[in-house]
Amino acid sequence: MSGTEVVRAAHAESARLIDNAEGEADRLRQECDGYVDAKLAEFEDTLTKALRTVSRGRSQLWKGGSPNGTPAPAMHGRTGTGMDLID
Repeated sequence: MSGTEVVRAAHAESARLIDNAEGEADRLRQECDGYVDAKLAEFEDTLTKALRTVSRGRSQLWKGGSPNGTPAPAMHGRTGTGMDLID
């Protein structure tokens, strides 16, 4: 094999290796993006549930009742909003 043929073979092999590495990087990137998207969706669902719980609690607070339907305890001069604690 002449020097030129060796160089040509080396270039061909390097191009093949680069193509394989780029393909593997693309595959891994897509896999990672899918994993992150799934985790973000789970987090979004958890946050949505937490926000609903907070909203229901605030609504019950303003209505003067507890989430289980029993009347709210007397506040002894407090508004129940926490604003009376701010000077």
